[in-house]
Amino acid sequence: ATPRTPAVAATSPTPPTPATAPTPPAPPTVVAFGTTTGGASNVSYFAGAQFRALDDDWRAVLGLKPGTTGVLVNEVAPGSPAAQSGLRVGDVVTSIDGTAASSPFVVVRLLGLNEQSQASLRVMRAREPRVVQFRWGRR
Repeated sequence: ATPRTPAVAATSPTPPTPATAPTPPAPPTVVAFGTTTGGASNVSYFAGAQFRALDDDWRAVLGLKPGTTGVLVNEVAPGSPAAQSGLRVGDVVTSIDGTAASSPFVVVRLLGLNEQSQASLRVMRAREPRVVQFRWGRR
């Protein structure tokens, strides 16, 4: 005897439901505070600026004397408080309100502890010393 196949009811296919439009991605945000460590370098972020440890290779590239202490501004987000304050990629922060900028972590820590939401940064730009009045937060 041959097995019987069950009867299949004839149905019309269900029309597809209209797909909803995907939600557009959120605009990028500027990291206000953070530190990452990996390999031989460390990087910190504050108010749209990325700070990187200054090593001998960077000193040579920037034309700084060996042993110059400071922290390199590696990135500045357009429109960020760092950009609006005049901080530029390639600046080397040497001090913040008179305190030496010895590492990216120290820079972010000094800025983060500042209750005034502004600080005076001594920087080297194109081998020339400058002062940048860095402001962030509510204005």
